[in-house]
Parts: sequence; C-alpha cells; structure tokens
Amino acid sequence: MMSFQWMREKMKIILLITVFTFVALIFFDWGMNITGMSGRINYALKINGEEIPIENFQRLLGNNQEELKKNRRYATDDELKKEAYKKTIDDFTKEILLIDAASDLNITVSDKEIVNEIRRHPTFYKDGVFDAATYNRVVRDGSYSRQLRVLEESTKRSILRDKIISYLTSGIVITEKELKTYYLQISGMIKTRHILIKPSYYVPINLAKKEYEENLDKYTELESVQIQHLLLGLPQEATDAQIDEIQDSCLNILAEIKAGLITYDEACYKYSQDRSTAKEDSGLIYQFFTKNDNPFNIPLTDDDIDTAYKKSEELLKLLKEGANFEMLAKKYSDCPSRVRGGDLSWISPGEMDESFEKALYKLKSIGELSNIVETRFGFHIIKLEAIDGDRRRARHILIRPKLSENPVLDEAFKLKVGEISDPVRSTLGFHLIKLKDKKEERLLPFSDVEERIRTILVNDTEVEFAKNEINRLYKLLKEESQDFGELAKEFSHGKTASIGGDLPYFRTGLISERNYSDYDTETIEILQKEIGYSYISRGRTLYFLDPSIQQKILYLTTDEISDTINAQNGYHIFQLIKRKPFDEEEFERFRAELYNDLFEKKQNEIFNQWFEQAK
Repeated sequence: MMSFQWMREKMKIILLITVFTFVALIFFDWGMNITGMSGRINYALKINGEEIPIENFQRLLGNNQEELKKNRRYATDDELKKEAYKKTIDDFTKEILLIDAASDLNITVSDKEIVNEIRRHPTFYKDGVFDAATYNRVVRDGSYSRQLRVLEESTKRSILRDKIISYLTSGIVITEKELKTYYLQISGMIKTRHILIKPSYYVPINLAKKEYEENLDKYTELESVQIQHLLLGLPQEATDAQIDEIQDSCLNILAEIKAGLITYDEACYKYSQDRSTAKEDSGLIYQFFTKNDNPFNIPLTDDDIDTAYKKSEELLKLLKEGANFEMLAKKYSDCPSRVRGGDLSWISPGEMDESFEKALYKLKSIGELSNIVETRFGFHIIKLEAIDGDRRRARHILIRPKLSENPVLDEAFKLKVGEISDPVRSTLGFHLIKLKDKKEERLLPFSDVEERIRTILVNDTEVEFAKNEINRLYKLLKEESQDFGELAKEFSHGKTASIGGDLPYFRTGLISERNYSDYDTETIEILQKEIGYSYISRGRTLYFLDPSIQQKILYLTTDEISDTINAQNGYHIFQLIKRKPFDEEEFERFRAELYNDLFEKKQNEIFNQWFEQAK
C-alpha cells in the first residue's frame, strides 16, 4: 500500500462551500466589470466593513480560475468564471469572518508567536538549517520593510486562523467504527462500472485529419533519450580549488566503475547528491528528453533571450506588413493555442499574466496589434479580436526563449545505450551520465494522435453535446431504471463499453503498475486514461484517481449510482458493484495516518458548518 502521507499531499478531498451570496449575484449581473468601476471605487467588495482591494480580488480570482481549469478540462469558460467568482468571494468572506470571530472570542496572537513562525519561513534556511545571519540581515535591511510588513500581517492571520479552527474543533471524537469505515472508503479496493461521454467524440473526423495533415511537424516525435545521472554538487560561488576537487572526485568514481570495483547503480546510491533519484531509482530519470528540454534548469543566457526577442520582432514586422496572424501563429507560436491560430477565446480581468493583461486592455480597435509583450512565459504579440463589456477576445503568438547550449543532454545524445560519459559540468555540479534508452525521430501515425487532436479541437459546441448526452443517460438510469450495463454498451465512449462499462478493482489512490502488478498493460491503461489524473514527479508520470471522480464515488453503497461527474477526460456516471473485504493487518499499519486524515476531514466539515452559520 502506498504512503497515506503521499496520498494526502497529492489528492486531498476538497470540501467546497456552495454558497452563492448576494454580492456574487451583483457581480454577475454587472458582468464583473471591476475595471470599469475603478474610477468610482477602489475596492472590489466590502465584507463586515472591510474593503477588499480590486488588485487583491483579481489576483485571487485568477489563481482560483487556473486551479479550476486543471480539473475541469471540458467546463465552458462561463462555468469556470462563475465557479471562480463564487470561490473567490467565499475565500475572502472566510478570512474576514475568522478575524472577527477571533476578536469576539478574545483570541490573540503575540509578537513572539509571529516572530517564531516567520523564522520558519524557507527564506531563512540553508541546507535545511535556520540561518540566523540571513534572518538578521533581512530584518535590519530597510529595503525589505514593506515585504516584512506583508509577511507579518499574513503570518498573524494564518496563526489566528489556526487558533480559531482549533477552538471550533476541540471537541472532535473519532470512534473505532468511524476509523474502520473511513479506511474502507479511502483505501479499500472497489469495483465499479461506468459510462464515459467524451466531448472529443463529437469533433468531426475530417477536421481532426485536416489538422494532422497540415501540421505533420507537430505530430513528429523528436529523437529523445532517457538517462541516469550521478551528480556531485558544487557549492554556490565555488572556488577554482573546489571545482577541481569535485571534478577529480567524479573522475575517481568513474575509474572505480570502469575497473569493476562498483556498478554504476551502486555508485549512484553511494555518491550521488541528487537524493530525489539516487537511492530509490539509481539515478534514473523516467521521462524521455529531447534536445529542446532542460531537465536540470540550466539558466538561459542573454543570447538565448535576445534570439527569442529578435524572432518576435521579425514576426511583428511581418504582421504589420499584412501577413496572416493565424498562419504565423500556427507555424511559429510555442503556445498550445497555435492549433487554433493563437485563439485564446474570451478573457476577463484577472485571468491572465499581469503584463499580458495590461497590454491587451490597452488595445482599443478590433484587429489592433500590441507591441512585443514580455511575461514569464516568453515574448508575446497580441491581436484584439472582439470586445464585450470588460471581456476581450484575443489571439497571440508566443515565442519562448530556448537554451542554446545544454551540456548534459548534448553529451547524452552522443552516447550509446549503456555507455557512461566523462564528467559533464552544469550549474548544479558534475554529472556522470549513463544512457538508459533512446528513441529515434518518427512521425506518429494518425491513429496514435487522433484522440489528442480531437481533444485540442474541442470547443463549447462539443462540450454542450456531451453534457446533454450524459444528462439524458442519467435521467434514463434514475427515472426509468434502465440497465446500467446495457446503456454503457450502447452509449459509453470508454474502452470498457463492450463489457458494460465494468472496470477492474482499483484503490481510490494511486493508479500505477506498482499497485496493479497482476493486471495486463491494457487494463492499466484503461484505469489511467479513463479515470486517472496525471502529474509529473521526478520525470515520471504518475496517475491518481481523478479528484473529481474520487469525491463522488468514495461513499457510494452497493449498486448506488453516482451523480454526473465532469472530470479530466469527459463526463462520467459510476455504479458501485462491491468493495473488497476489510484488511485488518493493513489497517493497523496505517492507523495513525488514517486517524490524522479523518481528523482533518472532520475539522473541515465543522469549519464549513460554522462558516455557513456565520455568514
């Protein structure tokens, strides 16, 4: 069984408050025209007399919308905006109500508590140890006074929040029965059947083939390598003597390997200072890298940045001379929107990078072009497509600066599979690279990328088709009691449709080969692709049960049918078939972590109840 701590970090059950306040309704009725209101008032909303600045509201609104997008790939723009507005208002409301509650209960925070908490901030640590010199320098340096005031205020609020939550939840009791029930719900193995309706299914095949044939370069898999690396790190501002010493150490290790005194894997385990890969994986980085990648975050040079800027200048010149924006975006842009000619659809205030948004809202005429805009993503050229109140529709071309010299990967591409490099210097230190595997460049067949292309081409029309279909099927199941398996066979877009949507047993946690060693590759792929949610860790793609699905199926009883679920890869309906019997030994092994999980869950429930009553 995987670590419960790891599970908690990656997929906490999010208990969202579904209150829709009067303030929120006002914002929706006005089109959330914050920018237009700024000449009359300088705050977005007022809660218990406290004004929330427009800038703060827009920043949190943008963050919330980005978070929602990660789990709601097929939600429409309007759905995402409404949810983000509601959540942002709730977030600010919670904060103010907590502060007011602390005052009513005479809960205070001392200066000593604030200082002790600030001293734990990562800024003041070196190599995992508190660095008093750095702390004292920042405190005494007047240029940091504003940042310190902000940090002190946010720290004070954080401590107050923790204290009021502790006060509200001090009476929590967890019984043995509750703990065992929670274990079954969270980590027990369950068997389900499901219906999957994909918006991508409704994208016409001729459009998908047209996209493929017109952009073969995008569907060409570049030559790539998978490497192991042994790293001997360099200290910051290393002296020449230190550099020579570490390089000599690296050469000595290489000599031991070549003499057969130690294997490469053993050397990684013993010497490598990249602890994220050394011990468990013998230096292996699971992801395959192309020559365009930068796995060790080697800094860009001024020349790299200048090259990207000059490319942006060339494109802007072509556009001003009458070149087609969509064609140039499809050919040169480094943004995924290139497949749509750079179309970003409708944008509202607070959704985009601040520099990008500022440049966009300066454009007044339809078709007008921006100058070159620099953001953390690279250099943009923006074209205004339409205006609707405070919303803007735009296209853009993004040119990302690319690393011109990457010594580690350059060396890796020269190696034969199984071969070990001489010491290679990077900003991290010296590496001994071993080539684990290599893939040659090849054009991917249409069948391999069809689903990816269809997903890229999905728009609101396809989303609406899928939503209507899943609602129709849900009605047949709930109101007409039609057979779940038969409906799945006839209408589901999942690979399990032919067997009535039946899925193998799965744990409501990590979905990977390590958990399902008895399953064949096809079955694992079904679990990963149909109900999984992926993220990258140490170059390896890991699949968890999609959080949107997890929330809806954790507490299903036998034969119960879930609500419709808008998940990462489409719309679902689940039916629970059965759960595996209780595992007493495993339960005892993870009792403490289970208890902490359930305690936190109860804390959230009590806090949300209090919040509902306090509003």
